[in-house]
Parts: sequence; structure tokens; C-alpha cells
Amino acid sequence: MTISALAVLVALECAGPTAWAQTAEKRTDPAIRQEFREPVTLTSKDGVLEVRLTARQGQASLDTVATPVQNFLLFDYELIRGTASDGRTSGGNLYPAPTLQVFPGERLIIHFENGLSGMTIRDYFNPQYTQKGQPVPIYPEQMTSSPINLHTHGAHISPRGNADNVLLHIPPGMSNTFTYDTPRNMPQGMFWYHPHL
Repeated sequence: MTISALAVLVALECAGPTAWAQTAEKRTDPAIRQEFREPVTLTSKDGVLEVRLTARQGQASLDTVATPVQNFLLFDYELIRGTASDGRTSGGNLYPAPTLQVFPGERLIIHFENGLSGMTIRDYFNPQYTQKGQPVPIYPEQMTSSPINLHTHGAHISPRGNADNVLLHIPPGMSNTFTYDTPRNMPQGMFWYHPHL
């Protein structure tokens, strides 16, 4: 089973028409366009892949916009048990996040840390934080708490406890350990993991 991650924009910035035109040219002209770089693959060893992932915001250069994007969701990793395709035991400032590879019957352990900080309501707003009976504010106050979660798609994994439980909220500065036991009869494939903000 291979689990890949796609991060979401923490902040969406719109470029002007000139920047969009330049970006469109960059995406269509093979001489200018950057090649897609495969993310590092972290693979299980002796039936276990254990990794520490830290979600945080930073600056990212994307081929879809002309200027670097601020407050973009990036990942750092530390390999605890397993192997890495590039031979390193850690990496930072990553987008996309590492590909995590385990096989049927193996265990994936992710120590997921919330490193988001200093986010404002302009970065994102979730109406679930509006008090009951209160109107959803058009220009709400700064949100100082940015809880995060980790979720998978397609993997045959329990939603209970510290497995694929989307109801867990990890506050900034804290972490949670997610343990995924893949069934022995799980078909091989490529599956997706991502955070919930």
C-alpha cells in the first residue's frame, strides 16, 4: 500500500492577469516548465514504518502561480523506523509531503505534530468555531488556535481510537500518534493521506 499526500493551501493568494499569463506560458512551454519532482518515499522495514510528520506553514514556489505562496502548508519528517528513497532520515520544507509505503499486514505509525502558528482569519475560517446562536461573522476575529487532523482515503483502516479518526483535533504545539494496521488481505494500490484544518 502506498499512501501519498496532497497538502492544501492555508492561504489563497490571487495573482493579477499578467502573472497568470506568464504562469500559463510557463506551464505549457516545455523549455521553461519545471519537471515534477517525485516526493521522497519512506518505506517500511521489518513490517513497520514509523515517521514523525510536522505540519507547518511556510513559503512555497509552485508552477501554478508566478510568485511564491506565503502561509502554504508544508511538511517536515523524521524517519524513526524504515528506509527513505534518498537515504536521508529527515527532511523539511516539503511539498508534497513524503510518500509512505507499507505492505498488506504491516503497521504504519505516524507521530503527527501541529506546527501551525500565528494564523489569522484571513488564512482560513471554519464556521464550526462560531458559538451556538451567534451569526457567522463576515470579518471574524483572528483565530489563534489552528487545530489539525490526519485522514486517509481508500485504505481499509479502522476509524476508531488513534487510527483514521477524523474527529480528533490536534491543537497547535501538540501531537498525536496515529497507528494504522493494514489488513493482510488489503489490495495493493495507491492511497491518499491529508490533513484536515
